[in-house]
Amino acid sequence: MYFLAACLAKVFLKVFYSFKVYGFENLPKDKGFIVASNHIGWLDVIAVGVSVYPFYINYMAKKELFSSPILSFVLTKLNAFPIDREKPALSSLKKAIEILKNGGVLGIFPTGTRSKEDLPFKKGVAYIAKRANVSIIPVFFEGPEGFSFKYLFTRPKVKVFLGKPLCFSNEDDEQILFALKKEIQKIKPKQ
Repeated sequence: MYFLAACLAKVFLKVFYSFKVYGFENLPKDKGFIVASNHIGWLDVIAVGVSVYPFYINYMAKKELFSSPILSFVLTKLNAFPIDREKPALSSLKKAIEILKNGGVLGIFPTGTRSKEDLPFKKGVAYIAKRANVSIIPVFFEGPEGFSFKYLFTRPKVKVFLGKPLCFSNEDDEQILFALKKEIQKIKPKQ
């Protein structure tokens, strides 16, 4: 189902948007990694997923999305798994670490919520990166929050910027979060 969804999502982005990916060559080919992006709406989830394809992203998604049986089924088939944003369960964190140690890709929105504002990052991304011993790819999404039929005629720009891998060894969580935020700001295009 992931392959089909990725193909359909790519077509959707090419038809309704002017979609571009920068920095694909920065993605590690030999081991798992974390993709950490800003999060302004539902479109960034799709665009970031398509931007790293053929790698399959396993997204951590707020547990509330899994309350509907149908949506829960679809999200699970698309490699998403639930996390309580307020009190992350150890089982969710272990699942994330296991995915990475098995060479998978984990998608995280470090702010833990959608926002156009500069919110502080939650510590989960640092915790997981250290425990799994993987790099973090800083990502900046630029584009609209979602979809409108007027995009058939205007095709707004959607850009995904993939930064160089950030590797950490002895840094504490705050240092990792500071470095990640700084790198995301650095790859963000200047206005």
